[in-house]
Amino acid sequence: MNPSSLHSNPAGIPWAKQPLGRLLRETDTFVTCVELVTSRGVITERSGRRVLDLARGLAQHPRVHALSITDNPGGNAMLSADTLGTDLIARGQEVIIHLSCKDWNRNALQSRGWKLASEGFNNILALSGDCPTGGYAGQASGVFDIDSVGLLQMYSDMNLGLTADGRSEAPMEPTRFFLGAVVTNFKRHEREVMPQYFKLAMKVRSGAQFIINQIGYDSRKQDELLKAMSHYRLRVPALANVYVLSRSAARFFNSGAIPGVVVTDELLSLVEKQAKSPDKGKTFFLEFAAKQCAVARGLGYRGVYLGGHLKLEQYARVLSIADSFAENDWKDFAKEIRFPQKDEFYLFDGNPETGLSSTEINPSYLASKTPEALSAPGLRFPSSSDLPVAARRVFLEACKCPSGEEVRPRPLTIFDKKSQSQVRVASLGEGLYEVTLETDGEKASRRSAAIAAGIVKLSGGSLVEGYSQQVAFPNGQSIDALVGLLLVRALNVRAVVRAEEAAASRGVLSAPSAQND
Repeated sequence: MNPSSLHSNPAGIPWAKQPLGRLLRETDTFVTCVELVTSRGVITERSGRRVLDLARGLAQHPRVHALSITDNPGGNAMLSADTLGTDLIARGQEVIIHLSCKDWNRNALQSRGWKLASEGFNNILALSGDCPTGGYAGQASGVFDIDSVGLLQMYSDMNLGLTADGRSEAPMEPTRFFLGAVVTNFKRHEREVMPQYFKLAMKVRSGAQFIINQIGYDSRKQDELLKAMSHYRLRVPALANVYVLSRSAARFFNSGAIPGVVVTDELLSLVEKQAKSPDKGKTFFLEFAAKQCAVARGLGYRGVYLGGHLKLEQYARVLSIADSFAENDWKDFAKEIRFPQKDEFYLFDGNPETGLSSTEINPSYLASKTPEALSAPGLRFPSSSDLPVAARRVFLEACKCPSGEEVRPRPLTIFDKKSQSQVRVASLGEGLYEVTLETDGEKASRRSAAIAAGIVKLSGGSLVEGYSQQVAFPNGQSIDALVGLLLVRALNVRAVVRAEEAAASRGVLSAPSAQND
C-alpha cells in the first residue's frame, strides 16, 4: 500500500479523515481521539449548539482523527450520540458511537446496530453502561439484558452476516463494525485489577478490535496495561485515556464519585497548589495532559483518547505542546506522573530504573497462587452445598479483604449500639448456637432474637422451634468462624440486604470519562 494514499482525501471533502480501523491496523499513525459529551435537549438549544460548534472545529483539526460521542453518560438522559454524529460524518469526520446496554435489551441493541450501520456509523465502543441516576417523573430502570461482552459478540456475529439461531432465512449482508471496548486498570486491589484483565481478554475474544482504558494518573499502571495485554496475547491496539484536569474535576475524581477513576490526595494537593496561580492552573493542566500524551506514545500506545471540559484552542494547545517534546522526554515525564494509591496492587514487578513495570510477574501474586497458598487454612466450614447462602456470604466478605492480609476468625462477641450491650454467641454443640445479651429484660430478649434471625437470613440456617434465640446448622458440626463472620452483619441485616439489592440493580461499572464497561 502507498503510504501517501493514507493521507489523501478520497471523499473530496475538506478535512475528511481516514477510517479509524485503517489507521490503527494498517499504519503507524499515532491516533488522537477526542471525547464529546452530548447535551440535554434538542440540538438547536444553546448547549447543543455549543457542543456542535466544538465538534465541527475539532473535525477540521488535522491531528484529530476521530470524535467519540457518549451515550447517556453517568446514567443521565442526553441527546442521542448519532444525532450529533450525523452532522460529523457528513463532513468526513470519523465518529465513534458509544453504545451501552443499560437502556436497551438485546433485540433493541441489534436493531440499533442495523440502524447505525445503515447510516454509516462503523466505529462502536461497546459498554455495559452506568446505572441510571434519575428519570422523567421518577427513577429510570436499567435494562442490562446483556453486558459489553455479549454486545461485542452479537455485533461480531453481525459482521459475519449471521442470522438468529433457529431461523431459516438466508444470511444477511454483513455489517462492517470496528468494535472497541474499555478496561478500568487503575484499581487498587488485586480483587479489582485482575477481574478487569480477565474480562478484557473475554472482550477481545468476543470481537473487540481496539481498547480504551479508564482515566488514571499513574504511568506505571499505564505501562502495566500494555504488558498485561502482551502477556495474555491480546494483540489489539490500545488508546491511552488522557483527561485534562481542572480543580473541580480533580476534586470530583478524588471523592470517588466515578468507580475506577482515581485522583489521589497527593495529586489533588498538587492541583490545588497550581490552581492558585494567576491563570488558575490552566497552563499547568494543559502541559500535564501533553506530558501524558508523550508518555503514552513512548510506552507504545497507538494513540490517545482526550477528554475534559476544554475549548477548541485548548485541545489544539495540548497537541501542540506534546509535539514540541524531544523523543525521550517521556521517560522523565513517566517518573513525574506517578500517583499510585496506598498499597496498590500491580500484576508486574516494578523496574526501579524506569519507575515503570518490569516484564516479571509480581512474586507476591505468584506466591499467592501456589497449591500450598491456596490450600492454607482459612475461614472454612464443612459441606458448603448444605449452606449455599452462607457460601455466597463468605465469598462476598472475602472480596472485601485486602490482598495479602492474613485471614483470622472473628470473635463470637461484639458490641451492639442499638441495645448498648455486648452480644455473645455461644456454641451449644452439634451445630447449635445461642445468641444472648449482657443485659436482661424483654427488650434484650427481642434484640437477641432479632440478631439470631439475622444470622439465619445471612447463612441459610434455621431457628430452633420454640427457641427464638437459637440457630441450628446442618450436619451438627461447629462452624465458629462462619458465625463470627456473620455476626457483624447480623446486627443490621436489613442494611446488608438493601445494599446488595441496590448493587444488583446496577450494571457492570467502568469506561472512558464517566461511562462503564
